[in-house]
Amino acid sequence: MTAETAVRSSAVLKLFAGLSPDEMEDLKTRFPTWSNAAVSRLNALFAAGLFDDWPSAYVGVKKFAKRTESRASDHLSDEAFTQIIHCAILLSHMQPELLAAYRRAVIYGQAHSRGKRVSVLQEEQKKVLSSWRSPRLAPEVQFGFTVWVAGEDNVVKPFESWPLPTVRGAKSLLHLCQTANAILLLTTGMRVGELSSLPFDCARIVDGRSFLTGPSFKDNDDGSGVNRHWPLPKVAAHALSSQQELSRAMLDDQQLWVPFGGGKNTTGVPVLDNAISMFAKRVGREAQQKLSEIDGKVTPHRFRYTIARLIALSLTNASQVLFDVLGHDDVEVTLGYAHQDPELAEEIDRIRSEVMVVRAK
Repeated sequence: MTAETAVRSSAVLKLFAGLSPDEMEDLKTRFPTWSNAAVSRLNALFAAGLFDDWPSAYVGVKKFAKRTESRASDHLSDEAFTQIIHCAILLSHMQPELLAAYRRAVIYGQAHSRGKRVSVLQEEQKKVLSSWRSPRLAPEVQFGFTVWVAGEDNVVKPFESWPLPTVRGAKSLLHLCQTANAILLLTTGMRVGELSSLPFDCARIVDGRSFLTGPSFKDNDDGSGVNRHWPLPKVAAHALSSQQELSRAMLDDQQLWVPFGGGKNTTGVPVLDNAISMFAKRVGREAQQKLSEIDGKVTPHRFRYTIARLIALSLTNASQVLFDVLGHDDVEVTLGYAHQDPELAEEIDRIRSEVMVVRAK
């Protein structure tokens, strides 16, 4: 709307409801990151009657449908969770040597690009990359997992050891290293939106304990978020240090996450939820089985449910820990993360009683 049109219209300014189908498609095409992240949620709000500023005739009704057999709230199996964490740790520890190899090839390309055809320069960079040797990246040393990244002719292939044949493949593997760091930081129990919003310098010591500090946008009305502290396990502290090193090497400014998407990313901010799902499709403990094939699609929210379940299983007084880790204000929401496992039914009843006592205090 123009300002004049808005003045003549009703007091409530509609941003979306007046769009034509073509205008809506144009909006989604020009802002694909927004479209992927927001449209399904706006559809759901509209379908629930909580949001009326939406072109329902061709977006809400057509696109929104109740999902059947969804596993969005299922925790990951013990095998899947163990394999994901194991591969993430190995990749996070590999990152410094891989980063050094990648930067060596990139710096060579920058120094020798003058007067050379791109194809010739790329072949020389491949040789620089393949000649790299380090304790973890040597031909006789196996990765300990399989990665599917770009090989010759940019065809995605499985690799179990060094060297990778292309610089693009090395960059893809660095992207997987970043996602591994993100997965290990999810052991704090934070939401993926909170993870994406972490500032570069987010580690804090509070009362002698290590925490991650960043904005949370859940259960508050502050547009800039409200700071909260997440207890920082040692494995996540190492991942944070690795990620900071990766960011320093690949970005001019200090932001924690590197946007590997290039021109396809319209915001400059990595879409970590998509990256985590892709991680499970590009990493496996062996060539015959990818992580996504162990227990279905891997998502940050399933990971959060898994953390809640493990806490409930391993701790006698889990109620307060669940509140601290998950950051809920609603008792039933917190306990809902854990009750998906039928084996926890009796334990959940006891936890619920404890929680009511805690809240009463």
